[in-house]
Amino acid sequence: GIQISGFKTETIKTGPNKGKVVSIMTSQDFIPMPQNIEVSYPKNWSAKSGLQNQGEISAYKMFKQKMMNSVVGFVETITPEQAYNQGQYQLGLTLDDKKKLLFEGIDFRQFSFAILLQPNNAAEQQKIQDWIFRMKFDSAPKLNKGDSFFQFPNFFRLEWEKLNLLFKTGDLALTNISVNYTPDGLWSEHTDSLPTATRVSLSFTEIDIAHQDNIGKGW
Repeated sequence: GIQISGFKTETIKTGPNKGKVVSIMTSQDFIPMPQNIEVSYPKNWSAKSGLQNQGEISAYKMFKQKMMNSVVGFVETITPEQAYNQGQYQLGLTLDDKKKLLFEGIDFRQFSFAILLQPNNAAEQQKIQDWIFRMKFDSAPKLNKGDSFFQFPNFFRLEWEKLNLLFKTGDLALTNISVNYTPDGLWSEHTDSLPTATRVSLSFTEIDIAHQDNIGKGW
């Protein structure tokens, strides 16, 4: 494949993603730490009715029907839910369904990094352009035989020494890459016509869940 400084690849050997290719991003002098480093650990909690027995449920339904029947000028075109809402308003009451907060799962962690790349010489500039190309290339799907199917893009793995001191990540999907060749708001170029600065914004979504076992590994 294409050999670019700052990258190596490997094929996943086991698990549900067996056979998928991972592009491993390694620490390089020309890749500084991102300008923004933030990681969140989202959880899904939702309020649900806490009615626990048939008696509570029956009483709830009876009182809800009473509120619906209290609507003045009830007409057939109004829905039961609209009648219930109107009954709440007219009586100045609402039902206590003894809500409980229930845990419903975990979302995938997402990471967004903005990296300002400022080469010191032509050789470093070429490394940056090659690195950007590789990010775009590996995050794009391959059109499969017959032009009817896309083959999955590569996953990514961050092996940035300083970043990994703060937290580790699982394998990632690169969901977006944005390249700004005028990060200072105007065009500035070297003698070879390449830009003096480039800001690359990367958006990743982790493909595994950050449960306790993974957090225990440093996630």
